[in-house]
Amino acid sequence: MKKVTIFVLIVAVLLLTSCNVEPPLGDKDLPSSGTDSQLNIYVCGAVQNEGYVTVNLGEDYFSAVSKAGIIEQSKMPSFGDQLVDKNQTVVIVEYVLQGVSYTPINVNGPLVTRRTTIPNVDSVVVDMLADFIENNGNIKNRTMLQKALGDYYQDNFYKFFVGVDDYEKAN
Repeated sequence: MKKVTIFVLIVAVLLLTSCNVEPPLGDKDLPSSGTDSQLNIYVCGAVQNEGYVTVNLGEDYFSAVSKAGIIEQSKMPSFGDQLVDKNQTVVIVEYVLQGVSYTPINVNGPLVTRRTTIPNVDSVVVDMLADFIENNGNIKNRTMLQKALGDYYQDNFYKFFVGVDDYEKAN
């Protein structure tokens, strides 16, 4: 009940202040929507295929995550059974290891670039990512993440996500 009340208050404030909560995506790498009954949702984190998926209005967020590819470590979002809407266009999928949930880290964010200790991530991995970013610029997709991590990729890719503003579909 508390979550519903908070959600209603946030929606009321946004409506009253006319704030736009959607990120400024433009047409960058968005798949064609086809009709007004579809939405492009950016799904990242603990999924196989990070990026945009197209879902029909009336589908839930579980469907969006499923289209991005559920992996063994995926933790389905608590709001997953809610129907998709135009105010929630990004889903960051958490991961679970040994019964503990973790939120993936923005691979281009300050925790990586400042070489901060990150729970459940080896410092060698953080250094590899920071070095790659220093030499090549921001990581824009899983292909670049795989280049940066090499042999460490399979055990770590789901611990990071590419932010929607940095994302570019791999060729």
